Amino acid sequence: MKRIILSIALLFSAAGIYAQSSNSANTGKIPEGTIIYTVEWKLPEQMQAMASSFPKELTVYFKGDS
Repeated sequence: MKRIILSIALLFSAAGIYAQSSNSANTGKIPEGTIIYTVEWKLPEQMQAMASSFPKELTVYFKGDS
C-alpha cells in the first residue's frame, strides 16, 4: 500500500514539474536577454554644452524573473 501511494505521489510530482516547465516555455516569457533603449535628451540651455557627453543608447541586461 505504501508503495502505491509513493508511486502516485511521485507521478503527480513529475507531472507537476513537467507542466510547470512546459507552461513557462509556451507563455512567451523570455528567460534572459538584452534591451537597448535609444535616448533623446531634452536639456535646458545651460546644459546644451554637455549634451555630447550624454549617452545616446542605454543597454539593460536581464536574466531570470527580473
